[in-house]
Amino acid sequence: MRSILQRLTGRPTVMHLPKAPHQPPVVQSLYEFDEEPRSWTKIINTSPSPLEAISNLRILSWNIDFVAPLPMLRLQSLLAHLFSESESPLLNNSTAPLPIILIQELHPACFSALAAHKTVRETYALTDISEASWPKGARYGTVTLVPKSLAPHVTTVFRTRLPETVMNRDALYVDILLSSAPKPRIFRVANTHLESLAGHGTRARPLQLASIAQFLTCEVVHTGLVAGDMNDISAGEPELPATVGLRDAWQDLRKLHNVAEDGSIVGDGNGKDKAEGETEDVRCTESSNCGEDEGHTWGYQPPCGFPPRRLDKVLFVGGMNMVEMERVGVGLKVDSAGKGGDDKDEQQELWVSDHFGLLATIVLVE
Repeated sequence: MRSILQRLTGRPTVMHLPKAPHQPPVVQSLYEFDEEPRSWTKIINTSPSPLEAISNLRILSWNIDFVAPLPMLRLQSLLAHLFSESESPLLNNSTAPLPIILIQELHPACFSALAAHKTVRETYALTDISEASWPKGARYGTVTLVPKSLAPHVTTVFRTRLPETVMNRDALYVDILLSSAPKPRIFRVANTHLESLAGHGTRARPLQLASIAQFLTCEVVHTGLVAGDMNDISAGEPELPATVGLRDAWQDLRKLHNVAEDGSIVGDGNGKDKAEGETEDVRCTESSNCGEDEGHTWGYQPPCGFPPRRLDKVLFVGGMNMVEMERVGVGLKVDSAGKGGDDKDEQQELWVSDHFGLLATIVLVE
């Protein structure tokens, strides 16, 4: 296995897989933009280095809706929103690291727009530059953007087809080396989109999340995290993460902080109250047209016949603490210039996505 993977990826990789049988993993490379040939090329790193001690990491997960019109324009608007200094949820804190970005429902036509974006080229490595590694027959899929500062620490990138999927869904894993001695310790980040709808979807999702949980709890995985569209639509599914041994980051934060009556979270992530005037409002407010439940991530853009729900989640296991979580893209629409906007002009009536994104700040601990 070692020699096969090294030929595929250029890395002396040993796969850390669960004991239970699973679909064979599809091993991938990371890609970076090379200015000399002006193209995306495979990163060849035969000796990944352990990640030095850091204060925190950030994870951004966003289902960007492949079925809505103008997918390339919507992606361009999303990227403009994320990386515009005037309004960016990523750049409003100059000391915070760039997040690992997990995208679901990427339309294949959008790879060119993603790969051409100036900030993406300058600051990120990509797990995919085409749909070649997606499951056979997939009309949309996942891609993970890894900050270039973390790329030297990546040991493995791989996918596994989810069990019982009829929608060609999979999980995309990125392994980041935390330490190599006396034995390897890995931070494994999974990007996924569980089966949709009721009926078969309701039966498949527990098996799919259980499969991911097994990959997140392998012996050398010190911390495992999965984020994405969990399609939590059926009775009992809010308890599913705990059933398979995962913690729900949103629920952890609600327990950790003091939740005020108005839905705002007051605290610093360590159970300590902030000073007066430093409360962080994480609820859906009337002005943002996102309902009463502050956890909802879908059902407002646009309103539809189904009730709003918390479909998108960050789940984890192992050595990690949640610091904060916020929703991004609330009310974000497209304009003809490819930038985000929220006015009422008819050209602005196309939502960037029917989902809100989730931006989580985490701390890795022993």
